[in-house]
Amino acid sequence: TAHASRSRKLCVFLDKVADAAAKHSLDSSIVPVGAEHMNALARSVEKFVYDALLGRVSLELKGIAKSEMWTAKPVESAYKLPTFSAYPQERVTNAGEYLLSLPQHLDNAHEETADGESKPAVASEAWIARIAEASADLLLKEVQSIRSLTEQGAAQLAADLEYFSNIVAALALAPPDALVAWRVCVGTPSGDYGTFARGTKSKSIDARVVNAVAAIRGISLA
Repeated sequence: TAHASRSRKLCVFLDKVADAAAKHSLDSSIVPVGAEHMNALARSVEKFVYDALLGRVSLELKGIAKSEMWTAKPVESAYKLPTFSAYPQERVTNAGEYLLSLPQHLDNAHEETADGESKPAVASEAWIARIAEASADLLLKEVQSIRSLTEQGAAQLAADLEYFSNIVAALALAPPDALVAWRVCVGTPSGDYGTFARGTKSKSIDARVVNAVAAIRGISLA
């Protein structure tokens, strides 16, 4: 897309500006104003690229905490209907697929220099990991704002978080501990939650997350 193309070009430009800023800053006594301006420009462009690359994820995940899925209940029926496993919702998979496309976009951006020669994509991995981690933080903030979870809603959230954690793990070193803790907590059946909560200390799961999930699921830990 045009948006992705602009982001790729900005990444290339940012690398060139950063390199130039680093070289000039070595002799800032000679060109103090020029070095300062180059460094300021590098920071401005870096923030712009960061916001541009993260924009699609932010758009997909914004307001997800208010989704009606979290308070959904099984359809009542006189017949015993089979239960099905939850699948990640479309907004979450849209964000995940976009993140998975970043390596190709950024690698393509770094393949050629101005004179047409090939060079390794030195900065690509760092950018990808940075955007993946920021995306996990965005989702975590939304999840922390959920006010109520039914059993069906908890199963849906568990599916969403498992999917997104796998995406982040594929692009960065590891998903944030808090995101993993939420995934484990919402994925635990309500009938087993009390036993689970008592054993979380040995599993290094944040007690604050355990208590928060219990509260929105209406589970008493007394």
